[in-house]
Amino acid sequence: MAGPLDRFRIALLARRRRLVRTAERARQELRSLQGAAPDAELVEEAQRTREQSVLQDLDEVQRAHLEEIDLALQRIEQGTYGSCVDCGVPIDGARLSALPTATSCRRCAESRERGQAPGTAPPTPPG
Repeated sequence: MAGPLDRFRIALLARRRRLVRTAERARQELRSLQGAAPDAELVEEAQRTREQSVLQDLDEVQRAHLEEIDLALQRIEQGTYGSCVDCGVPIDGARLSALPTATSCRRCAESRERGQAPGTAPPTPPG
């Protein structure tokens, strides 16, 4: 039977595979757009340009997400996965299930969102 870390590793690897497949499809679509015959209609050219821009932006987001996944997998291998990088407390399992690439506990993440240094906010009530 797989333990919690094995389940997270499997889920992260599955996400990584899906992202790589999606990125490859986007690259293929971008290549086909770039190789398309020039169109005389200005509107269609503008549409192609916009689609290329969207695909390139998507690729940047995918690269960032792949990096987050790879770092989470690295933390699993190092034995530090599931511990807040700011305060060291264990990250709640529900938070990790919802966001397996999380590096901070909810309290530190909320502190950061409020512009405070992580780990300086009073503890939040459970729930």
